[in-house]
Amino acid sequence: RVMMPFKLPQLVYKFSLKTDNNFITHRREDGLSGVWRAASAENMDFRLIKALQKKLNVPINDIVTSALSTAMHKVFEDNKDKSKDIGIIIPANIRFEFYKSREHIKMENKFS
Repeated sequence: RVMMPFKLPQLVYKFSLKTDNNFITHRREDGLSGVWRAASAENMDFRLIKALQKKLNVPINDIVTSALSTAMHKVFEDNKDKSKDIGIIIPANIRFEFYKSREHIKMENKFS
């Protein structure tokens, strides 16, 4: 939170001067094909996700984010998109609190 006023101008600068090499924006000139493309997954039993979460000892959000990342990588790969960076906004709840002392600091995931 403290660094956000300093980080925001960097992000704006980075994304405003970035060259556009995105598959989606480059294909915009082709126009709409009229072909409806959609994808979905089979329904998953939430108990399986919960069991994986317990086995790996990670938050469910990490599992879902990992699955999303893998799926997006596949889409980019299938479309031969060689973008190195993409901008994505994901809602996050940051569990923030100060540590009592340096000795109490530990590595942990504060996102939810």
